Amino acid sequence: MEPRPVRLRGLARRLTTAPAGGAVYGRRRRQLGCPSMLDLAIAFLARIGRVLDRFEVTTAGLIAGVLVLTTGWGVFSRYFLGVALPWPEEIGIFLYIWMSYLGAAAITRRRKHIEIAFFVDSMRPFWRSVTTIFTHVLMGVFFVIILKQAPLVLPAQLTIEIGAAIRLPKAYLTIVLFFACASMLLTVTQIILEEIRNIQRGEYPEPRFPTAGL
Repeated sequence: MEPRPVRLRGLARRLTTAPAGGAVYGRRRRQLGCPSMLDLAIAFLARIGRVLDRFEVTTAGLIAGVLVLTTGWGVFSRYFLGVALPWPEEIGIFLYIWMSYLGAAAITRRRKHIEIAFFVDSMRPFWRSVTTIFTHVLMGVFFVIILKQAPLVLPAQLTIEIGAAIRLPKAYLTIVLFFACASMLLTVTQIILEEIRNIQRGEYPEPRFPTAGL
């Protein structure tokens, strides 16, 4: 005995009789569990962000460990062995810059940078989202301006050496800046899309600092 076919008349009727209009179509898609292009874009950026976050946090943690060892060895060598080594200080500066930019990218993704949220959190939800979009657009423009200089700066800095002891090309120090800017650009793009989705749906999250509006 053949299985009975699944009745899809109700589903087909809801899809074919939907009136024109993006808002109505978007509500029907959400009711049927169909993600929109905005949802897919946010999910894609979030997936990339998780990979970048794992790399940034792990690398920054390893750099912090190496930084403690090299700095400790430099202090021990200077005060207990009587030998002032030049390379621990130079490597320490190099690693500290890398750790700072990787940490900045990871903290931007977590939205944990220092901020004054009193005025923004005192706004109505709609204007709070609009302000968030505006500020993150400015951040994105800043990152794009920096990234546009990468093809010009990095090749030129490959011939410039830094440090009297380690003698590394300066490009190795600058490349982390461009990597962090690219990572933060993806983060602010995701935040902008999330706020646009909140405005479209009329679903606004609570202020991150609720007491700011009191």
